[in-house]
Amino acid sequence: MIEPNVEQGFSEIGVLFVAGFGPITREAEDSRALYADTLGLPLKPYGENEDYLLTEDGELEGCRHFALWPLRQAAQSCFGRDMSGRPICQRRRHGWSSM
Repeated sequence: MIEPNVEQGFSEIGVLFVAGFGPITREAEDSRALYADTLGLPLKPYGENEDYLLTEDGELEGCRHFALWPLRQAAQSCFGRDMSGRPICQRRRHGWSSM
């Protein structure tokens, strides 16, 4: 872990909030269980999209928008098509592998 060095001018930076952040998830129910049930984040569905879960502005201190973005929806948004059935590369403890 890198420790901040106030001698290099970092003390002058005043971060107010993170505009948005969200992990891309593979399993909607498992992700809901972890982030909402276990960690207690105030997540709710975005409109009629039951799998895209988000917090409202002000509900999660320091973050304006936090959401769980389903992999299938992220692929559609980024690549214009469903990427289901394709290998998913993940970092493993001893290197990379495809799932």
